[in-house]
Amino acid sequence: QPELTRVLFLDGRMVASVTIYDRWVYVADGRRARVGSIGSVCTHPDFRRRGLVKQVLEEAIVWMQAQGFHWSSLFGREAVYNGSGWTLLSSFTCTADLLPRPELGQSLTARPARPDDLALLMALYDQFNAHLTGPVVRNADYWRRCLLPGRWGHPPVYHLLEADGTPLAYFLGDDGNLRELAWVARGAEVIAWLLRRWAGQPVHFPLATADLIRCLRQASVVHRGDECRGGLSLPETYKGLWRYIGPGRGEFPEIADTDSMKRFLRDNEYTYWGADSY
Repeated sequence: QPELTRVLFLDGRMVASVTIYDRWVYVADGRRARVGSIGSVCTHPDFRRRGLVKQVLEEAIVWMQAQGFHWSSLFGREAVYNGSGWTLLSSFTCTADLLPRPELGQSLTARPARPDDLALLMALYDQFNAHLTGPVVRNADYWRRCLLPGRWGHPPVYHLLEADGTPLAYFLGDDGNLRELAWVARGAEVIAWLLRRWAGQPVHFPLATADLIRCLRQASVVHRGDECRGGLSLPETYKGLWRYIGPGRGEFPEIADTDSMKRFLRDNEYTYWGADSY
């Protein structure tokens, strides 16, 4: 929508702009939050180093407050945006160097998703992510326009995991570096299958929820003696810069400022999928 791009005119000339990507995200307890993700920050080369973008950001904050946004995020350097109120958020991801239990996941099969699998991908995504905090609420148009075509002519390959023809999960990523995944049943078997797919190397998961850790415990071999592998690590990972915008309609009474918002996100295992980059 045109009003999502905020611009600054100087002597009748457009010289700076930012774009607000309007996103609703899931919150684990059933609530949803409206997030204004800031991107496409531009200043004409002849007008830089005058603080013009800061003025546009200040106007964008006022506009988002009037529209009922809860939070705002962007990807950039804190030194640049801290003066406008955006500060760094980190959350944990998970790297597993574990042996899968040999009896788990052997019956699962994988296949690349086809164009006619969109409804299935959406159902798996929604069922899995509705219980997390942070993933974008996606509709069919968003999948078709923003996700499935990929970036720069490189469509992503989503893989479906099935048991006797029944879809249980999907994943995106290769070389042991998962970019996205979801499962709706038999989580330990799904995780064991993924560990086996990249046997002999660590597998990186882009989230670190209690449910994932539980499935990893159930999916991996309990070693004896000196047989242990590298185990499990939880790297602290940059998740962009964040700023509190406002209370909306009072959906989050426990959040009053940027610090409490960031604590809320970390306490609720904030999860972000790279495919939702803006």
